[in-house]
Amino acid sequence: MADGSTYGALDLSLPDFASRTRLYHLRPLGIGTPMVESLTGYIVRLAGAHVVSPGALMYKELGQGVGTHRSSRDSSRHCYISFVYDAHTLNGMTENAEKWAAAVGEATGIESIRFLTMLPWRGVFSAQGVTRTKRAWCVRCYQEWRAGDLEIYEPLLWMLAAVSTCPLHQQLLTTICPHCGREPHVISCRSRPGHCSRCGRWLGAEDGQLTNASQAADFNSARSIAEAVGTLLARAPTMDRPPSVETLRINLQGCLDDLAEGNESLFGRAVEMNQKTLEAWLAGRILPALGSLLKICRRLELSLCRFVAETMTSGDSDWEHAREVMSRYQTSRARCRRVLAVRAALDNALAAPEPTSLFAVALKVGFKHEKSLRAYDPAACNAISDRYQAMQDLQERSGAANSIPATRVEEVLEVALRQDPPPSIRDVSLILGLQEASCLVDRFPGPCCALVERSREYRRNRRLKVEQVLRTALIEEPPPTVKEVAKRVGHRSGQMLRLWFPDLYRALAARASQRRDWRLANIRAVLEVAVTQEPPPSGEAVAAKAGVTSSYLRDLFPCLWRELVARHATFRSQSYAKNRQRFQEEARRIARELLIAGKYPSRRRVQALLPESKLNGAHLIVCEVKKVVGEFRGRGLIG
Repeated sequence: MADGSTYGALDLSLPDFASRTRLYHLRPLGIGTPMVESLTGYIVRLAGAHVVSPGALMYKELGQGVGTHRSSRDSSRHCYISFVYDAHTLNGMTENAEKWAAAVGEATGIESIRFLTMLPWRGVFSAQGVTRTKRAWCVRCYQEWRAGDLEIYEPLLWMLAAVSTCPLHQQLLTTICPHCGREPHVISCRSRPGHCSRCGRWLGAEDGQLTNASQAADFNSARSIAEAVGTLLARAPTMDRPPSVETLRINLQGCLDDLAEGNESLFGRAVEMNQKTLEAWLAGRILPALGSLLKICRRLELSLCRFVAETMTSGDSDWEHAREVMSRYQTSRARCRRVLAVRAALDNALAAPEPTSLFAVALKVGFKHEKSLRAYDPAACNAISDRYQAMQDLQERSGAANSIPATRVEEVLEVALRQDPPPSIRDVSLILGLQEASCLVDRFPGPCCALVERSREYRRNRRLKVEQVLRTALIEEPPPTVKEVAKRVGHRSGQMLRLWFPDLYRALAARASQRRDWRLANIRAVLEVAVTQEPPPSGEAVAAKAGVTSSYLRDLFPCLWRELVARHATFRSQSYAKNRQRFQEEARRIARELLIAGKYPSRRRVQALLPESKLNGAHLIVCEVKKVVGEFRGRGLIG
């Protein structure tokens, strides 16, 4: 019996359904975690869900969306073979990865396919060398997933070249199949999750490749790299906005300006990076490599994820910790500079012509006592002390300089005045066995002044000769290089020329830069003459005459090269036609003479009577003999 209740009207409208997709809406594994699935691994699982091979899925379904579909069987096989060796790019940041991610996302209706690749970091890192060219895996991960009846897949972390360890089991990744001994491809027609794509056998195992004590340091570094990259992969889906390289450049500039206080040398030494590379990164000429950024963050003990995604400034705990790390390298740098300064001071003291005391050397490098200096190099300090003591003993022997006969001194000075180049007063003193040149000047001021004037005159004349050589080089054709001119005046480089004659040096350097233009003009002149030359020469002959290769000549002047080659080809064709006509006429003449003599003009008889020719004209001889025989038969001269 009705209770009098009133019910609402039924909603008979159809609910909104998602659009149908060509392939199953297979959920990717691990998105938002360090062990996110790779795109190539997802394609292999997708093929297994449809009970087809990965090759059939890629080239009969997905390949149509990226332009790899081929109707011809041979072209499809060629495309597949090339794809197998380039398949690692699907997990990277290239245009190929963008196309395949879009094709897979469109076919399955999944919008988060990009996070199975490194595409979220495109434009932040350099795409070169990011992914492995061959497959790598953790044998214990495979075994545990299989024992726990979990889905077996290929994490993106394993596909990156910078990662060599598994962060879950703290062991090295495996790259060689233990059954067939080969390196499996990242993806192939026979790929299956957890199995070798070459022999098809299971790749899991209970125990992996462990490290020994000698490899502990390297393993700890590899483990920290794997954890940093895993954090980066897990962060990509949760970012509010796409990462930008500008944030990375701001942090790099902050490291240089704030942490290193503008000292590029200190920063480069701390992170073990070339200063030119850092300048190229900051200028935007190249994108930073992931491996280099990992090294920077590891050396400064910074988070890679924060370094590339967040702007870090003073006051931040991680930034201040990096400042402390940088100060350690600065202390090491100061100690290194002190060691280098002490080493240089000791070497200079040993090489100096006049011995100095060890105490003076210690004061020069900032030490108060000789004991501090001896701690760096006792042997060198003893040698310096011995030299100084020997000089003291020599000076104690009074009258050492006066004991040398005046005739001996005058004879040595006269010989020195005739030498070219003349020696210095110091050299003459050493020849006489004197440590000081002042006593020689005091005893013989006249000859010594003449020797000094002779040395000055020699230097003036040498400078004039060098200047003349430079002025001659400025009008020389072809323009010589600075190094060539330096060798002419007896120098290894042009440094002395730049110091003596800066204006002439700049003019010579500017003219030397025009050497290539002059050489190209000469090569063009040779080519232009060859184009109008009769008979036309070959391109190889012209290139040899110009002193370059034919391919280089073709790249320099393509229009003139085509004209030259066309003229030579026409000339060769005409020459061949003339030679062939001459050969045919001669064969015809010999055939007639043989018929008149009552002999049949066979090919061998005619060829034996023909003069030597470059033509291989056996077929031409037969043709001409047939014509002559037919002509004679038509006249009734032969039966």
